[in-house]
Amino acid sequence: MNTTITLDTYDYAKKLKKANVPEAQIEVEIERDKDRTQAINSLLNNNIATKHDIALVQHDIALVRKDIEIVKADLTKEIEILRRDITWIKIGGSIIGGIIVLGFTILGLLITLFH
Repeated sequence: MNTTITLDTYDYAKKLKKANVPEAQIEVEIERDKDRTQAINSLLNNNIATKHDIALVQHDIALVRKDIEIVKADLTKEIEILRRDITWIKIGGSIIGGIIVLGFTILGLLITLFH
């Protein structure tokens, strides 16, 4: 959708002539105003979001939010798995530590018995 601002240069020139503005100045002012109008139209058509543009962005945001929720759920599952793994590693480390202590105790007893 294009929005266009128009300038009635003929009407504007007539008003300037009635005000006794010299012809050369009228031409300069008309050209300046045409340039300004063209610049404004360019800004309007290139930088203003339409309702459709906003609806598209809102749709994209909704999709990203869904993706975030999926990633969040996956990460929560992965964190839970890692917590269980760490717990088992701690338990395994404790068991191995206990076996080592038990082994040294038995070794100490054997040395004492056979020494």
